[in-house]
Amino acid sequence: MALSLWGQIWLCLTTAQVATQDTAQKVATGVAGVSRATASAVLNGPGQLVTKTKETVAYYRAEPTVLRRELVSGFTIAVLQIPESVAFSFVAGLDPIYGLRATIFLGFIAGLIGSRPGMVSGAAGAMAVILADLTGPGGEWRDGQFTDGQVDDLVNITLMITGAMQVGLALFGLARFARLIPFTAMIGFMNGLAIIILISQLTAFQECPNDEYAVCARADTLKWMRIDDGRTWMVILESLMSAAIVVFFPLWRSVHRYVPAALVSLVVVTAFEHAINRTAIDLPTRTVGETAPLAGGFEAPRFPNKPAGAEWGTICLYAAIMTMVGAIESIMTSEAVAELLQEPNNRWASTQECVAQGIGNFISGLFSSMGGDAMIGQSTVNVMNGARHRLSTTSASVFLLIIVVALSRAIEVVPVACLTGILFVIVTKTFHWPTFRLLFQLSWPDSLGIILVTVLAVTTNLAYAVLAGVVWRALVHAYASGELIHCRTELRAIQDGKVLAPLDSDEAGNETGNEAVTAELNRSSSAAQLLSTNTTAAVSADEPLVDTPPVAESNVDTTAASTGPATRSPAIIADANAVEKVYYFSGPLFFGSATAFRGAFDPAHDPQRIVIDFTAALVSDFSAVTALRGVCKRYQQLGKEVIIQGLDAHSRTHMQRHRKLRYLAEEDQSLEDEGVPAEPPHHLNSLHIFQPEGDEIGHFSMDASGDDAVAELYRSNGDASLNGSTVRRRPHTATSVAEV
Repeated sequence: MALSLWGQIWLCLTTAQVATQDTAQKVATGVAGVSRATASAVLNGPGQLVTKTKETVAYYRAEPTVLRRELVSGFTIAVLQIPESVAFSFVAGLDPIYGLRATIFLGFIAGLIGSRPGMVSGAAGAMAVILADLTGPGGEWRDGQFTDGQVDDLVNITLMITGAMQVGLALFGLARFARLIPFTAMIGFMNGLAIIILISQLTAFQECPNDEYAVCARADTLKWMRIDDGRTWMVILESLMSAAIVVFFPLWRSVHRYVPAALVSLVVVTAFEHAINRTAIDLPTRTVGETAPLAGGFEAPRFPNKPAGAEWGTICLYAAIMTMVGAIESIMTSEAVAELLQEPNNRWASTQECVAQGIGNFISGLFSSMGGDAMIGQSTVNVMNGARHRLSTTSASVFLLIIVVALSRAIEVVPVACLTGILFVIVTKTFHWPTFRLLFQLSWPDSLGIILVTVLAVTTNLAYAVLAGVVWRALVHAYASGELIHCRTELRAIQDGKVLAPLDSDEAGNETGNEAVTAELNRSSSAAQLLSTNTTAAVSADEPLVDTPPVAESNVDTTAASTGPATRSPAIIADANAVEKVYYFSGPLFFGSATAFRGAFDPAHDPQRIVIDFTAALVSDFSAVTALRGVCKRYQQLGKEVIIQGLDAHSRTHMQRHRKLRYLAEEDQSLEDEGVPAEPPHHLNSLHIFQPEGDEIGHFSMDASGDDAVAELYRSNGDASLNGSTVRRRPHTATSVAEV
């Protein structure tokens, strides 16, 4: 016999719970991994489901205390979700049953297959605020063009597209970008969320004088209670009583381990309301039942129809916004709960959570609800109650379903002020109180980032706030990283194209001679003699005076803040072919440091042979590659030889994407594949952009835009004449790899 609809849903969801984490892991490797994981879930799901169920039953049978704690916490969470679900339904301009349905379906699905056991999901204020632009008083879909039934269809279509987009985020691995959210944005997120929850609970101090509360809430005509009204003070008293019980009852550890504080608060304050306020002093406060009736049925699942006149652009735009809001808030809530428990999430948590939230919202759309995401307040209460497993969250949805269908009268007698007091405590737990100290300790960009996210979270929505925080931090980081590029220069003696040895500076900055270099230069021809204006060689009295060996330039550390060249050579060079200048760069080379990189060179005063060393640097983007090519062109136009060395694998990746510098990366990779441990330097004279065609006098292009230079090359002596000056040019080798 075929399974019933609910039986099919249960089988699908429990099978998905077994396979979701494996699927999330394979999402990181691509869509092919998802297909394999999905096929594995379909084939192996039923068997794994039976095994998982047996293990779960055996665990709770052996741990009855854990079972009791999970179920009691689940019931408490179900009761706490009622007022928020009702309140956020009013915010969205929908009937309370829409928020309750969303909490039931989304809470069950996300609790079953979500990334974090114990994390509660349901109708959320951030999603309700977005829907309010369309369905609230004065919303785009409430202008009289559509009937209430058509508005419901539009909401369901938007919600189903939202769920599909959230699953798409996971399938394409975009959920992993949540790791780019800086901690300052997370602090602002928590602070803004706490303020939003606080503001949402202020409705406990509002009343509708003439009509029912639900009518006034939907019409946005609620009035604040007067300070001289005795009921106002009763609301304050019950809120304080509820908050005090939640704060101090956990100190009674022998009892708290069995009964959560929030449930005790519900019982005590409800008894006070009906025994004292309503019976003894006749100052009643509003209850859940007086806010909105909870009884309601569930519609059969159906695919909604788009009404004529509704624009797909509006639907998809708001679905995309809700996708981002739901994904960001859920992932951030997962991180917050992990921080609260001191248990870090695994690397696939964000992907798994997006899958769970997407499936939950899609199914919620089939059953005519308003959708939602993770609920930080209820998640905090659940964790504070000691719940650590999925049973607490799934049972909360089951309890809420039972309450809505059969036991609504029991919850309707709970005063709203009691729930408000509980959520006030949640606000204090959610808000990051060290913020006020950090604002004066952190750098001004970090402090401004916290304030920016907090303010935008309250005034716009959490998605815009977090995105603004990410963009702000990215800009600050790019600017600061651009200051980290450093340059050190050095002159080295060479003979017959080979480096003899450099004259290094010691740590104190004093230049030291090199006896081996001195001896080699004395034995060499006079063409390798150098004179220095600021350094003399130390000689003994019994030795003849010898020429001074090449002098290294000062270890000048040129930061990105410099606007001029890194150094100017202090040496007066008798033979320009006897020395080479080495530029040692360290730090990231990218669009933020490209300008400083270009300004570090001095082509007019540098010797004929230049070496650019990237051993301690990193070429990070196309702007860096373009800056490097621009520097090479400047030297080549002066007829000087440029050598690049020290490119790592990451830098070669970016070089390969530039068609005129791809040669360097490919050559390095081929050498690496052959097992050559060290990366040799590269003579840019050997690149095709600097080579003539054939052995005769040639014409070669300097760039793709037609900026050409003409050189007369004489293969007989290796000389090249460029712009009237004669310089020494290293002859082209077949391997295009220079030996230094």
